[in-house]
Amino acid sequence: MREGDAELIVCMAPSARRPAWAVGRATLVVALCALSGLQPAYAQGAPVGSGHFRFAAIHWEKQDDAAAGSYAVNFVIRSSWLASYSAFHGGGSSSEQLDVSQPLTLVGTKTPSFTIVGNTNVTHSVLALNITKQNAYPYSMGGDWVEGETHILHTFATAGPHRAVFSGCCRINMLGGMGSFEQEVSVDFGGADFAPAVPVVAGAFLAPGHGVSFPAMHPKGMLDPTVVAGTVAVYKWDLLRTVDLSTGQVMLGALPAGVTMDPDTGVLLIAEQGAAYGMYHIELDVSVRGTDSASSLIQLLNISKTVPLMPTLGMATPAGQHANVGTNDQRLEFRTGFKMELLLPFVLSSVNSSMALHMVGEMPNAVTSTVEEGATAGSKRIKLLWDKPCWHQNMARHMVVCLVVTETRASDASPATAGYMRRSNPACLHIRVMEDESPVFTEPVADEVFEWEMGRMSTFTISVVDHALLDTVAKLDLSASTPLPTAMVLTETHLNGNAAERQLMWEPLPSSGGGDYKLCFETEDTPGISYEHCRLGARKATLCVTVRVARCRYIVRAREALNDVASHFHTDWIQLWALNPDLRRPDVEVGHKQNSSVLGAALQTGHLYKVDRGDYLAAVAYKFGTSVKMLVHLNADLAAANLEDELAIGKQLCIIPNSCLRD
Repeated sequence: MREGDAELIVCMAPSARRPAWAVGRATLVVALCALSGLQPAYAQGAPVGSGHFRFAAIHWEKQDDAAAGSYAVNFVIRSSWLASYSAFHGGGSSSEQLDVSQPLTLVGTKTPSFTIVGNTNVTHSVLALNITKQNAYPYSMGGDWVEGETHILHTFATAGPHRAVFSGCCRINMLGGMGSFEQEVSVDFGGADFAPAVPVVAGAFLAPGHGVSFPAMHPKGMLDPTVVAGTVAVYKWDLLRTVDLSTGQVMLGALPAGVTMDPDTGVLLIAEQGAAYGMYHIELDVSVRGTDSASSLIQLLNISKTVPLMPTLGMATPAGQHANVGTNDQRLEFRTGFKMELLLPFVLSSVNSSMALHMVGEMPNAVTSTVEEGATAGSKRIKLLWDKPCWHQNMARHMVVCLVVTETRASDASPATAGYMRRSNPACLHIRVMEDESPVFTEPVADEVFEWEMGRMSTFTISVVDHALLDTVAKLDLSASTPLPTAMVLTETHLNGNAAERQLMWEPLPSSGGGDYKLCFETEDTPGISYEHCRLGARKATLCVTVRVARCRYIVRAREALNDVASHFHTDWIQLWALNPDLRRPDVEVGHKQNSSVLGAALQTGHLYKVDRGDYLAAVAYKFGTSVKMLVHLNADLAAANLEDELAIGKQLCIIPNSCLRD
């Protein structure tokens, strides 16, 4: 068992004190019996000679201490078996409890083995199962379970791709050779240094209209891991075959009738009608898209036509998002440096029932788990607690926890009934612990360009929010490097806990036409909780936008006449009228009544001239009988231009020519 792994089995009466326990990074499993004493850990009603293999999920990752350029691999096989199989007890009584503190040597009619395929095969024929769980109740149609992990270290000479095969006998409910299983995992260091872990529960009991997911994640819980090509890893689910465990029929590349699976999400759904009822092994490859790196999964699936009263799982608190259609999966997000407390309620179908909880996931050592009484009779809740979420080497940041609740009612004829009948639909919690970043701007959009006009009052909102709810936004200011243009107004900051907002307003002046005004805003937060080395995010953020004012275009303001507008541009109303021949009565107010606040017409205030080769500021002014000062007044972006510097060919300028001044 790896350092930090833990076996978690708790049984208690309703009045018992409920402890909290630390869990290992690798596998979290909880068993709770709520009322009467434990059921014996051996098969109840299992067919004589039936197989003892339940499921297996295999992935690989580069060894932690591997040198650069090394192809050292850690294969991880998580598998589940019939605990009462007599060979596990040295051929003795299967009613004896297994010693879960010791590794279990896997045996069978065909001894399970793991083979590295190559020019010379390397076969590991003595496989030790480090037990992470031994159910204290009949869990499936075949009987009770024992579950654990097997680790195999191997160093390849090349990047690959390479193959490794896990095989043995016999499958649940099946006899002899017809029950043999074989699954293959692919190693490709040329594409990725891992194949995804698939932390699913050992078996899925589903009724029509329900579904289950086979979630994939980086073995160490890395957020958005990258592959060799530098892109974020995307996973793909490929169905290999389905084995009917009642008849032995093998369906290559096909699922039972009425069952579908999405290859892009790994979600398997049972149709409302037409599903083929029975017990199956579903065999999948889960690969990193674009590489030859793939994990392998053999999942036990039981499709039932008759649905008994079953325990139900509710939505987590704080509320997450529904992750996968047709499942109970949820997606939740937390921040480093802030306590993660997650409550997941479930309700038994009877207050007199006893129950067991099976939970599997990739969790950091610091996470604790407890089962508590709920607010109403028959209800309970699972609490996951991470008091100080930090990012350190080998600590998970993306966690997937899958769970199922099994119930035994006092009225059940056989305790074995609960093992394969009264089980909640599986649910997987996708938990992301994100870096506690600085506040983010929700509006405007970074580098947005606002197209405004002279004379028209325009505005936009600057809003920020801090996704760490306990942080407070301390400031939202204009950067000193980008001062406000004349007459532009920025309102006072409205601070509201983890959010802040300001308004920017401006009626561009007649001298601002053609100008590009860059504005940058800065925000900063104050941490609500601070743990040393846990808050890795920046505290400040900056966003810049540009306000661009149109050339030669003016919106007449309230109660302005044409003569008023002409004075803004140092010309006369006759020349302005000539530029706007559609005006009918240029000698009165333009476009609205006295005392009206409605804006008037959009006026052309000059001619648009396209700069030609060799044009410079003084030459253009001379060409049109005007002055450099007048050109700059009409084109704000020329304020910094030198008189003799050539202007960019094709650039547009606003010109009010005065031919009377030409020689």
